[in-house]
Amino acid sequence: MYPHDDDQEERLLHQERFIHHPQYCGTCGYNLVKLLMVGKCPECGNEYNARPLEMKNIFLPDHMDLPWQDIAAAGLCLLTGILFIGNSLNPYASGGVFIGIVMILIGVPFVLKTVNKLRIVFRLHGIYRRILKEQEESE
Repeated sequence: MYPHDDDQEERLLHQERFIHHPQYCGTCGYNLVKLLMVGKCPECGNEYNARPLEMKNIFLPDHMDLPWQDIAAAGLCLLTGILFIGNSLNPYASGGVFIGIVMILIGVPFVLKTVNKLRIVFRLHGIYRRILKEQEESE
């Protein structure tokens, strides 16, 4: 083996072990560049894996869309339930209380799921604002 081959192998190993382009912590937005591919964020202690096939707890800006389908499903179920219950208060209408309660019970998990997704989206937007601010300060 030639001496320069050892150097080349060592450089390749170094490239595989360390992050060489901006990757951000998925919890706090800390720039993980020059850190190991797998480790803990020095700012928040969050474990991350920046290997291309893993990407665990790494900020990915393509997951920042509002969950419109979940919002619509939760709103539709709750609104339908409220309308059925409200309609059942009319003395001339047949009972719709049971259907209204069922629709509201179906809507509650949608609401909980939507609230959880919204919390994640708003946290990601906060991280994104921090990243943009740091990029502006470094320029």
